[in-house]
Amino acid sequence: MRPFRKRPLVLIAMLVFAPALFAPALFAATDRDWTFLVYMAANNDLEPDALANLDELIRSESPKANIVVEIDRGMNYSQDGVGGVEAWSGAKRFAVEGGALSEKADLGDIDSTNPRELEAFVQWGLKNYPSRHRALILWDHGGGWSGFASSDVKPDGNLSPASIRDALSRALKTSGLQGFDLLGFDACLMANYEAALVFQPLSSYYLASEETEPGHGWDYRSLKAVFDGGGDAVALGKAIIAGFRQKSAKADDESEITLSLVDMAALPALTDAVSAFSDAALGSIGKAAPLLGRSANKVLRFGKSPEPDQDLHLVDLGAFAAKVAADEPELAPASKNLRAALDRATLAEVAGSQNKGATGLSAYFPDRKSSYDQGYDAIGPASWKKLITGYFDGGASLAKAQADAGGFGFSGAAVVEKAQGGWRVSAPLIEGSADTAIEYDLTFGRREGSKVIFMGSQPADIGDDHVTVSGTWDGKRLVVTQNGVEAEAYFETGTQEGGADYLDIPFAYYASGAQGGGAAPTSSAQGAPATGSALRGAYQYLLLELSFDDKGNVSKESWLLEAPNQTFGEFKPKKGSRVLPIVEVFEDGKDGSTFAPTTKASLDPTREIGWDWRDWKGSDKVFCQLEAYDTGDGFYTAEVEFGVGEGK
Repeated sequence: MRPFRKRPLVLIAMLVFAPALFAPALFAATDRDWTFLVYMAANNDLEPDALANLDELIRSESPKANIVVEIDRGMNYSQDGVGGVEAWSGAKRFAVEGGALSEKADLGDIDSTNPRELEAFVQWGLKNYPSRHRALILWDHGGGWSGFASSDVKPDGNLSPASIRDALSRALKTSGLQGFDLLGFDACLMANYEAALVFQPLSSYYLASEETEPGHGWDYRSLKAVFDGGGDAVALGKAIIAGFRQKSAKADDESEITLSLVDMAALPALTDAVSAFSDAALGSIGKAAPLLGRSANKVLRFGKSPEPDQDLHLVDLGAFAAKVAADEPELAPASKNLRAALDRATLAEVAGSQNKGATGLSAYFPDRKSSYDQGYDAIGPASWKKLITGYFDGGASLAKAQADAGGFGFSGAAVVEKAQGGWRVSAPLIEGSADTAIEYDLTFGRREGSKVIFMGSQPADIGDDHVTVSGTWDGKRLVVTQNGVEAEAYFETGTQEGGADYLDIPFAYYASGAQGGGAAPTSSAQGAPATGSALRGAYQYLLLELSFDDKGNVSKESWLLEAPNQTFGEFKPKKGSRVLPIVEVFEDGKDGSTFAPTTKASLDPTREIGWDWRDWKGSDKVFCQLEAYDTGDGFYTAEVEFGVGEGK
């Protein structure tokens, strides 16, 4: 390009007739350091938290920053106003001015999961509020690579990473800008490798959480010091992390949080390291396949669920690579390089005691082919998809070879004996089966006619002989309680390396509380309860997630609701709604089992729901089942039924 001083008249003409060509330079001339855009999709159960965060944003007002918000709400969960504005329903745009919210546009009823709405807001904000630096925060429920945002207007809609990328790319192009200094998600599960890669061209830095987030979200009061002090994107990201940690500590949920600041410029090097790790694992897939499956079950996971169809299968990327390499030394160099690249990409992070092994980004890795989500085909990075496919194919080949050599599974029935702490259930595997096994579980329940109602699942172990699988049941059953009402509930318990012992209890959430054929609420699942109940129709999946410290005390209790679009968020029940515990049901003559609501007692989620352990009823026989899963998606069992007074 010729120097500008050579063509002064042409330059003046271009500035007059084509200002968009020089929009970045014009924006740089503003007296504002920052424009902080927040897109709040709050027409859902997070509405009260959105209002609280708006109040925090007002407190971060600075003469050096523009704070601009679009919030969509429905007044279904709060009838409060905020920032000097009376309560409203629908979407509005605001700027923080004079210690209050200044309304700039009333958009009426919108679908905030429509990417065109996001595009219009960002384009408007960039045009009307120029600055030297720009941050965009997307605020709502999140689901990792599967998407972001949930709206009561369109419960099954969401913003996929690709739709967000395209919307923001169009807005940036229209504004004549290259990208954002900081792109953040104040949402669950969005610190995800696959999602970050999609957004990499849009922003210099990325701020998000691997874990589900508490409903209170970030502390936006932490922005002010950075704005007033003229800090850059890294300073802003670190301030938000520190504020989030302090806010969570005051709310007594610090143990469960994660938040990572990622340097987007480091992602290409991380992608190279991930590709090298994948190639190394595929090069020895005969040995690596079982290790990949076992590691996916043992390391720190996010969005997990007792019900496989509800599990998001997100593993901590660094922890997963380290665990595989620990069991296969040949993969150690590639694993070390991946961890080093991830460390360089993660500039700052916080991880509570329940997620102490978190390394900054999660990745999708289902341990069974039957759990694979076909939607991943459109977003998964080539090298990581190749690893997943190679794991499935290699694992299937190993399983077939074992079947040809003598079979996989149990060689005899399960036996039970009294042991310290309860009853020990054990069964022998066919020789060689342990080489291709990826998981062992012990489940228990009771038989009701042609059905077995399973009430719990916990890990089982393979013995030193590499043949005997065993697990110990303590003779207890779980009940949930409310106002003298008790209902048996299903639970899953386990331990995660780099995490904590956990107990997960699934429920069915009926948002409308529809009784006796009333209007069914919008849902992500369908089916009648396993036993009699007045509730019918569709429901949403609800999970009570408990974690325990080293002394066995509950250190975390979270209620998480999955929206129909597979995004997760802290549960905020509607008045009049009901919940039922979910159990696993196996019916004779049918393949596999199903999860379904059970019990005649329904509970009010707006009031406290307790849980406790009860001794197994002496008159009831216990049906215990040892389960083994192989690399080829095979599932094998050994059963025993006994009375609690029986056993050797």
